[in-house]
Amino acid sequence: MTIKKDYTFCILTPIIMGGANRNLEFRIPSIKGILRWWFRFYYAGMVDDLGKLKEKEGEIFGSTERACQFYISPEGRTDAYLRMNDNSKPIKRPAYPPNQEFVLLFKSPFIYDNWSQDLETSLKFLSLFGGLGARWRRGFGSVEVKGFKWEGEDLDSLGDFAKNIISNYKCKYNLSQQNFMNITNTVVYIVKPKNGFWRNWEVAMNGLRDNFYREIKKFLNVRSISYKPPKGQRDVSPVIIQIKRADNNKYFGVVLVYNGWKGFNSFKNALRHLNTLELKEV
Repeated sequence: MTIKKDYTFCILTPIIMGGANRNLEFRIPSIKGILRWWFRFYYAGMVDDLGKLKEKEGEIFGSTERACQFYISPEGRTDAYLRMNDNSKPIKRPAYPPNQEFVLLFKSPFIYDNWSQDLETSLKFLSLFGGLGARWRRGFGSVEVKGFKWEGEDLDSLGDFAKNIISNYKCKYNLSQQNFMNITNTVVYIVKPKNGFWRNWEVAMNGLRDNFYREIKKFLNVRSISYKPPKGQRDVSPVIIQIKRADNNKYFGVVLVYNGWKGFNSFKNALRHLNTLELKEV
């Protein structure tokens, strides 16, 4: 018996996704990789050591010893029916633009369904806090998975909604000392303009770039916000900026910050100087 589940994704901000030649390409390995990332993010709050996290991740998503529990395939010719951007402003790179949907089918040949709940939670975190493709840490690739959308009418209610989601998985364990972003060492902020929300993704992207990210860099006196993890080969960003929306097309920012980054305290100080924005720490 094959177990099948399908999920509908709505694109909120342009998805930049492609192969080695940078041509636009709908890549299932990229989607599977980001789901694995979000699994690792939330499941770190449910185990008491890194070995158990790696073991569970391998059971669901595969490892050198075992195959992945499921396969992912687009329903229909996703790469054919998704529109491409016209290379006009505000993005020059090839991308799948917003306001269109695609469906992914997740299926497993195994009789026992021991993967779908973990998959759904990974999809939930992707939908609420993340994105797909290149530059997803800077607002691109935001998607909303049907069934997992933001709830709230104002900054406080959005913050309470996020807090309730996160508290369900933080549990009693703590892997905060591990050198990767996870639910136990990441601070979440909701960001919006004072006296309202952004009216569309372009305005939100500009506002978060100019009034948030650039202002933080100016305060920190750095060219980029990054750090090099121990044993890491390259710098990575300790700050993830995503664009999400509530009902009535109210667009806002979701910012995740790794608190093990040595610049974290300075970052928090910088937040107090963002005079055009309202922030809620979850």
